[in-house]
This record gives sequence, structure tokens and C-alpha cells, in this order.
Amino acid sequence: MLRKAFFNSCKSDIEKMKKYYDTRPHRFVLFDENPYFVILDQSQYNELSESASPNCKILHFPFALNPSTGNVNARKSNAVISEA
Repeated sequence: MLRKAFFNSCKSDIEKMKKYYDTRPHRFVLFDENPYFVILDQSQYNELSESASPNCKILHFPFALNPSTGNVNARKSNAVISEA
């Protein structure tokens, strides 16, 4: 699965959890087969956290986030296009 598709799937799951379990504590758990880091980078993790309910705790293993910064320029371009 492509990284963006995987991220969108995670975001969809978190939004469903917010819709149905917003008033109760709940957890989103992500296990990645990569032994060094999860597929999400810091900005994706932040976006998931922002869209999650205050009662949602996002857990991931391995604990390190993806160090890739390859999508930073693409995100900046998308932000500029969205503002126009």
C-alpha cells in the first residue's frame, strides 16, 4: 500500500473513532513491520493527532517516526495551492 493511501486509511479510522467514541477514552494503535520506524512522518503524525478526539491516544511501534523529509516540498506546494 502506498504511503499516502495508508495515511488516508489511518485518518479515516481515527475520524470514525472520534465519531463513535468521542466521549470515552480510546486508543489508535499502529504496528509497523519495519523494525526501525513507522511509516508516518512527523507532519502526518501531527495531522492525525489534530483530527483525533481529545480522548484518543495514538500509540505506535516502533517508537521512531519516519525520518524521510521527501514530502515536505509537496506539502508546501499543496498548502500554497489550497490558499489560492
